[in-house]
Amino acid sequence: MALWTGSYRLAQRTTAQVMADLCGVPMSGGTISQSEKATTEVVAEPVKEARAYVHEPSVAHLDETSGRQGDKRAWRWVAVTSVGTVFLGRMSRGGQVARELLGKQCSGILVTERYRADNWSPVRWRQVCWSPVLRDFEAMRGRGGASEEIGAALLGQVPQLVTWWHRVREGTLTRSTLRSYMSPLRQEVERLWEAGSRCGVPTTEGTCREILKRREALWTFVQGKG
Repeated sequence: MALWTGSYRLAQRTTAQVMADLCGVPMSGGTISQSEKATTEVVAEPVKEARAYVHEPSVAHLDETSGRQGDKRAWRWVAVTSVGTVFLGRMSRGGQVARELLGKQCSGILVTERYRADNWSPVRWRQVCWSPVLRDFEAMRGRGGASEEIGAALLGQVPQLVTWWHRVREGTLTRSTLRSYMSPLRQEVERLWEAGSRCGVPTTEGTCREILKRREALWTFVQGKG
């Protein structure tokens, strides 16, 4: 895995401090680096097996975050499933890294954000994470004018959506009933996105148009388990 200059050096110092304080074993940064190399060799086969496992589960969560490798920008990727979690450091945020992690075609539902690099997976097999969408609603509300009205109306739909979803997870609401309940709510949310796409506030218009392109992937959780 790629080494991330700033956070890596901080992690080295933290590890050395922990080893000294808790284990009574003083370690230098160089010793830690040598230990990392040895550990990498030891876990190479288990990591290979874990990467094979994350190709198979019915649901996989995929995400990435940026950092630095030397003076260049790089990304740490993660694939999370019920049977394992795999991290990968690469110099790219492109979809080819996602395929490297999960295989050329994910065998189940892929949970992602709306970043374009995730578009390699068919919409019908994706669930777009709602957390960034809710932040978009908040941002719309904060822009004033027509955008504020639309953002507030969208946020007003969220409590009911979350309540029904929690009940499904708790087993107090069947999925068939959820589908029935969600139909009018979905229609209203998508109507508001359509209105937002022509509300006269450029940033909100762009966000709503971008969401509408992936609307089907926002409702996958209503249809399928997991």
